[in-house]
Amino acid sequence: MGHGGVAVLFGGKIEAYRIFTAHGGWIRWSGVSQNDSLWPFYGGIVISVMVGFFWLALYLWKREGLVGYVLLSLGLSALGSEFLYLAHSTHHGYGDGILLYGHLGQWKKTFCYVMAFLMGLLLAFGGPPFLRLSEGWFVKIGSKPVFVFKTLMTFALALACFFALRRWEPATAGPDFHDRMRPLS
Repeated sequence: MGHGGVAVLFGGKIEAYRIFTAHGGWIRWSGVSQNDSLWPFYGGIVISVMVGFFWLALYLWKREGLVGYVLLSLGLSALGSEFLYLAHSTHHGYGDGILLYGHLGQWKKTFCYVMAFLMGLLLAFGGPPFLRLSEGWFVKIGSKPVFVFKTLMTFALALACFFALRRWEPATAGPDFHDRMRPLS
């Protein structure tokens, strides 16, 4: 809903929106001047990135224990998902990346590499404290390799659930699901 919020800030009005279980959503707005039209378009990503940095700033303030672990997790998740989404949508020309897809042309691959580099920085910054913080409050889980294995399995299970949901939603939503996902076509 970041797009709509920014559109309203720039004098617009929300006309319609649709949110899907695992496929994001779309929103239509009107009343935003041509000069300000890019602000609402990228407003969702900008707000999500700001929220991610906010969580990381709170983590830097409160680094220890479960609270620090949760703050770091929230910050890394918000930033990582936005970098990944922007790279993917720019590379394939949909969603928030559709304008960049058109404007970047041959440079869109370079843009995706920059997003991958930012993801690497997130892992380099967040990985060691993430593992250090998690050791202190988990139930005794064994050695560090066992902990790393269990963490990776948890992420794999979460991804599997997400992708299963992404497969389930179109299969159960009816034959016009993809048409409802693309409101501008």
